[in-house]
Amino acid sequence: MGAEHLYRAACRDIVGLAASGVLLGDASVELVQEFVHVRTRRLRDRRESTEAGREIGRLCRLHPLELEDLRLGLELFEESTRLELRDALHAATALNRGIGLIVSTDRAFDGVAGLERVDPLGAVERLTDA
Repeated sequence: MGAEHLYRAACRDIVGLAASGVLLGDASVELVQEFVHVRTRRLRDRRESTEAGREIGRLCRLHPLELEDLRLGLELFEESTRLELRDALHAATALNRGIGLIVSTDRAFDGVAGLERVDPLGAVERLTDA
């Protein structure tokens, strides 16, 4: 989805592998909320944005944001000068579930102890050991 971008092809490859069952990903429900929010703001089409959010939600295991995720997310946010709060919540959700990898272009995740950021441009090879 979206316009042409440096990461578009790589991200489409990752989504395609998830859709085919080759990759199984995990995400916070906050990822879907963020996606729908941004897409609605750009397209001004609530129905299309909602359906796209449902589609994204079917591609991975979704994890609810729990109180412990909020607590850890606030700690990560407070300790970091680079993480935005929503990204700190994504990181906390992963860490609290023993998920040690996050696919993201955002280098702010690089400083989170216990979490390895995988850039989308090399993610297919890294995640499939191809």
